[in-house]
Amino acid sequence: MPISLLISISNQNGQQRVPLSPESQETHRIARKSNLFQGAHLKNYLAVTILCLTTVFALPARPQTSTTSLSMSARWDDGSNVQGTVTFGKQNASGPDTVVVTQTLSNGSTNVSESLGATSMYDVTLVDSAGTQLIKFPIATAMINPGNLKQAQIKFVFRKADNSLKSGNISVSMEF
Repeated sequence: MPISLLISISNQNGQQRVPLSPESQETHRIARKSNLFQGAHLKNYLAVTILCLTTVFALPARPQTSTTSLSMSARWDDGSNVQGTVTFGKQNASGPDTVVVTQTLSNGSTNVSESLGATSMYDVTLVDSAGTQLIKFPIATAMINPGNLKQAQIKFVFRKADNSLKSGNISVSMEF
């Protein structure tokens, strides 16, 4: 408050008080707290509250597809196609996997559409035409909504000399 505006200050009994000197005003100033529920503060408070409620009570992503397209291709390092079968099985807590589907590789690849369960573990097993298991690896749906998983592609290249894995590429496509 500028000194020029301080003419007189009255207390509750109506007695006149002398205005404080500028030095005294600075040392004895009591800061006014702004009211959080007025004006711009209210708008900010409501915006943050609505954002928090939307986050807490948001609907989960809705499934866009009921099945997932699973495709796999396998080639030898000389460029020729691997001949054999691919088995997609659901892991069980005890006992062997439950076979979901078994597909024969045609020209080194196969494709199938399957419904995947939430928080499930699956195994993909590739066996060549001589009966040798080339690879077996797990797939988990624990961190995703499997209804949002549109497509999964797996591409492998194996060394023909010793049947070992040379390279692999796994890609997924999701819809929300």
